[in-house]
Amino acid sequence: MPKPGPIPKYAANQTDLGGYLAPPRDRKIIQRAMKLEGNPGRTGQGYHIQEWQAFVNANFASLSDPSVTGPDDKRNLEMEKLRLQNEKLKFELQVKQKDYTANADVEQWVGQMVMEAKRTLLSIPAKLAPVVIGQTEVEAEKRMREEIVLALESLAARPLGKP
Repeated sequence: MPKPGPIPKYAANQTDLGGYLAPPRDRKIIQRAMKLEGNPGRTGQGYHIQEWQAFVNANFASLSDPSVTGPDDKRNLEMEKLRLQNEKLKFELQVKQKDYTANADVEQWVGQMVMEAKRTLLSIPAKLAPVVIGQTEVEAEKRMREEIVLALESLAARPLGKP
């Protein structure tokens, strides 16, 4: 803890630096601040207290100290908290009303639809081969188109999420 009296320009270590900051800060805050981009760092003389004061105030505002945050800041924080709670409640309501579908369920349904489409469409050549043999190219193409259209209609007629 720093000695009472005038505040020096530099602090020798992180503990002293935290004691000189207003409001006093824990060494852990200083260590967390050291990991942030743009921190003042340590010079050869120590930690520059004024630079650190500005950096810590900008990145670690004290919510409990009214000298750092005014009544407008507290009101804004309360409003933000209420807004987030409201969003959470809306989301929970959507889940309960089944307006929300889990991503895993959607992925499963899409996978099932793709597999069903693949199975249906790949069965067409085996089903049509005996039918189109001996037909003209135009008749064979027409028959294949009809079969493809029927297969696609049967796939589209199924409700989502139902096999």
